[in-house]
Amino acid sequence: MYPIFSFETVDSTNRIGWELALQGVAHGSAVKADRQTSGRGRLDRSWHSPAQKGLYCSIVIRPQVLAREYPKITLVAGLSVATALDKICGCKISLKWPNDIFLGGRKLGGILTEAFPIANDKGAAFAVVGIGVNINSRKEDFPLELVDRVTSVFLEIGREHNIHDVFKEIRKVFLGDISRFEHGQFPEILAEWQRRDMLNGKMVTWMKQSGEVICGRCLGPDSDGLLSIMDDLGNYQMVISGDVLLHVEETGF
Repeated sequence: MYPIFSFETVDSTNRIGWELALQGVAHGSAVKADRQTSGRGRLDRSWHSPAQKGLYCSIVIRPQVLAREYPKITLVAGLSVATALDKICGCKISLKWPNDIFLGGRKLGGILTEAFPIANDKGAAFAVVGIGVNINSRKEDFPLELVDRVTSVFLEIGREHNIHDVFKEIRKVFLGDISRFEHGQFPEILAEWQRRDMLNGKMVTWMKQSGEVICGRCLGPDSDGLLSIMDDLGNYQMVISGDVLLHVEETGF
């Protein structure tokens, strides 16, 4: 019902997913690769993709929602990935706004949503949701500069998993959550996301586009998916994009 375009090696599953979406592939179609040579994350960062060690996929969706709702898709996808991994691996996944997947205090994966929400033809609008998860990676599979900051399912629970089975479960849960999203259930999805929020209530720092650094207490994402921070003066700051980091005094880094 939902086509899968599988490859041994690609530069980026999101790039291929975008091209397929422009060609009109159906909602739920997916691109999956054993390895990426130019995997991408948020803010134009690269995503390390060792061969046959992680899940590297992109899912094309055509949600029946207004264009202004599209920024919420990343939060929906994050919850879906966490829910599916909890079920498959028996572990407790945490989420970091807006797109990071954490396990055991280290980054396990991430999501990159690229959207084309405005279209004249019904069904022509779409989003491509890239999902990268470290499944069977060992420490030696990561660059030295990342070893202390990232992890894999294998490193946390000590056993390997079939990557295709992980993909199937994540896609199933994600398409179910997108259906919930289309039917007005984002408040329920957001509440589930917030229960996994690793930053909620913690002191964080965030740099505005102007270069100003804001320190404050993280209040979590609001009903529009924007991150709310209360600064030292008691003012509310709404974060649209950028990195939010745990305050150095709390992390001890």
